[in-house]
Amino acid sequence: MGFKKGNIPWTTGKHHSEETRKKMSASRMKRKNEFGYLNSPSTRKRMSVAHKGIKLSDEHRKKQSEGRIGEKHWNWNGGRVRDKHGYIYIKSPNHPNRNTLGYVFEHRIVMEKKMGRYLKPSEVVHHLNGIKDDNRIENLKLCSSQSHHIKSHH
Repeated sequence: MGFKKGNIPWTTGKHHSEETRKKMSASRMKRKNEFGYLNSPSTRKRMSVAHKGIKLSDEHRKKQSEGRIGEKHWNWNGGRVRDKHGYIYIKSPNHPNRNTLGYVFEHRIVMEKKMGRYLKPSEVVHHLNGIKDDNRIENLKLCSSQSHHIKSHH
């Protein structure tokens, strides 16, 4: 059963005056913020009162916190994440060239294991076949600088 645009059965025949539509819109905007619709002020007050006075022990608070980070997090997948450009990061909090979240590019780690040393920040690892998540050692080439890496693309 297909509907034509503007011909939805539950709205058919419901035409509101311009004044009514403005009132409806204004009342919606009062309850709306950047995240969507908010509860009414009376509901927010009831919720706030219900949560007041709940005291958690330091031990309980610490236990809750530990359950949300790292390996204990429900969505943990071994410290492997993919960024928006398709590169894979590995969690390595003790690596000297980690980012602020403690992750390092997987292709750099693979090349470091082959070389037996940490890579310099100026060194670039090139994916020979252009596939950013193909981090097999036979697909990686170490370039001494970004300019050398750009030349390998041409």
